[in-house]
Amino acid sequence: MKKGFTLIELMVVIVIIGILAAIAVPKMFGMSAKAKAAEVLPAWGSWSKVAQAYALETGIVGDFVSIGYQIPGATSGTLVAASDAVAANTPTQFWYASGSGTFGAINKYALNNCAAGTFSATPATGANVWYSIFNASGVVTPTLPTNAGCSVLTPAFK
Repeated sequence: MKKGFTLIELMVVIVIIGILAAIAVPKMFGMSAKAKAAEVLPAWGSWSKVAQAYALETGIVGDFVSIGYQIPGATSGTLVAASDAVAANTPTQFWYASGSGTFGAINKYALNNCAAGTFSATPATGANVWYSIFNASGVVTPTLPTNAGCSVLTPAFK
């Protein structure tokens, strides 16, 4: 008596595995993009709390060094200068416009339908930029990117 699987049974199993892979792989890439963009919200939340506390104590808007804020990806134990962007170890570049109280993030890699951003010396608002403006009276106004493909990655940001 011969025992084993028929060719048809093996083909059915291979087709089922192929269908599952075709469904799972795109979902996996979507989740990794959301995870990369998700670092914007906690970084912004931490910055806004420390910036508000500093403004309440001093009456002025401080930069990263004066408020004692360390952005994700910065070397442990060091503070980042107000005009620097941090690119190391993170999928996001964070920046702070000194004097204006503007904190922002630009994604370094394409995330789903959100194109990769480029950092300049004076980053402006744009299609794939998350930013917040903090004024001396303690009001923080977060703004989502204008590109719908970017804004869906962090719906809780606003």
